[in-house]
Amino acid sequence: MNASTLAVRRSIVVEAPQDKCFETFVNMTSWWPLGTHTIGEAPARASIVQTRAGGRWYDVSKNGDEQDIGKVLAYEPPHRLLLSWEISCAWKHDENVASEIEVRFVPESPTRTRIELEHRNLEVYGADAETARDTYESDGAWTYVLAAYAKALRPPGTFAVTAFHYYVDEHRAAFEDFCRRVMQHVAGTPGLVRFELLHDGAGKRLVGSSLWETRAAFEAALPVIMALAPERKPEWSARPDERFSGDVVESQSL
Repeated sequence: MNASTLAVRRSIVVEAPQDKCFETFVNMTSWWPLGTHTIGEAPARASIVQTRAGGRWYDVSKNGDEQDIGKVLAYEPPHRLLLSWEISCAWKHDENVASEIEVRFVPESPTRTRIELEHRNLEVYGADAETARDTYESDGAWTYVLAAYAKALRPPGTFAVTAFHYYVDEHRAAFEDFCRRVMQHVAGTPGLVRFELLHDGAGKRLVGSSLWETRAAFEAALPVIMALAPERKPEWSARPDERFSGDVVESQSL
């Protein structure tokens, strides 16, 4: 990304392959918060990015009117997208204040991608440049928009499992090492979205939290998860485990 004196940068990591991340981003109608983040007078029903360098980026209102937002300066699937942002501080289209939005899609694994967004060249706003930067830095700007994008990439029908392991103080390290081995053993299992291990010092418990694409994926993985169970020692536990599982009803990226 290019250096810019006035720029806003955001980065998120999503559990999706690079090509899907790029395709979803340019299909903005499927995820852009059209109910709150549009510039036309009428509510928008679509946000269109033409898939070629030199193409248009524009909204379509519910009454069919088109409202220009910017242009496609570079279209390099699945790695990079460069757009012009031709929106004034009054939230009107103005080609004279064309800043740039560069989005890079960096694979961290075959199923995980880091999205790096830079909104730069805000100097074009002149005396309003600092105000523009503060606006785009706010939680309601790119942070909010990227959260909506990340939500669209979440696998449908996810299933969550949480286990609370209450440890005896002197055996905490051994118990924690065991949990890490289980996580490493399960890594790469089909249908696993995320597996995390948390430590609740106040409650003297280790919390294992996993997210799966479906309940069936979790159930199919149970033999893999339980393969290391014989290595766990009874004396590590201060009390029986507690386990909770269920279908994810709602999730928000904050």
